[in-house]
Formats: sequence, C-alpha cells, structure tokens
Amino acid sequence: MTSHKERAHPRMRTLLNGKIVFNNRFSVMECMICDLSEGGARIEFATPFEPPQVFELEAPKKNLRVWGRRVWSGGKQHGVAFFEPGENPEMKPVTDDASANLQRILDAARLEIAGALGVPVAQVKLSLELPPSVSGGGAGAS
Repeated sequence: MTSHKERAHPRMRTLLNGKIVFNNRFSVMECMICDLSEGGARIEFATPFEPPQVFELEAPKKNLRVWGRRVWSGGKQHGVAFFEPGENPEMKPVTDDASANLQRILDAARLEIAGALGVPVAQVKLSLELPPSVSGGGAGAS
C-alpha cells in the first residue's frame, strides 16, 4: 500500500455508496467508497472480491464517473488510481459518442492486457475492423 505521505493528492474520508462497472458495462459490483481524492480512492466490497485491473467507478450521489486502475488489493479493500483514457499520448481524441465508447473499450483492454503481461501499455497494440455497413467506409480503428 502507498502511505499517505507518498500520495500526490490528500484523501478525504467518506462513506459513499458506489459501484464499479466493467466487462464492457455488462457487469456491475456495488462497493463503498471509503476515501476519495482528486487522483484516487479506497473502495470496499461487502465480501472479498478482486476487481478487474481497469474499471469505471461511479458514485451517483456525487455525480462521479471515472476510470480507475486497481493499484493494490487486500481482501475487501482496494486502492484505485483515477486516469483519463486520453492521458496516453498514443490514444487519439474522439468526438462522437459511438467512437468515444469504442475508444474507451480499446483503451481499457490495452491497460488490462498490459497489466496481465507486465509490459508497458505503449507496447500493446490493438486494432478493430468493422464491416463497411457499421464503420461507414470499411476503415478499421486502432
């Protein structure tokens, strides 16, 4: 675990009902957000559970919806660092909702694959090929 002295942002104690969303938004797990800062959080589940490496953290009462990366785990409690998918210089900005959703899925997959393999995210290259009827011209996205 990272000590409070090593954190970039001070955390404030809180007891917020939250949830993590993963598996392309098909899976949801309720949690309690125990500490919260600008750069991360400590979350707790009712029973021991190891969340995926990358997920979305939501706290509806705070209108919070952020991407999170699991940085430590300890049974029911887990440390989460927030990130913006666009922070990686290789990620291209997107403008429309469908493209943004596909980009978020690809970005999350790259992060999870990199974590599983123990390699830098920049070394993981993914591409997506869509039929012309879906992509509007047949060009793949990466």
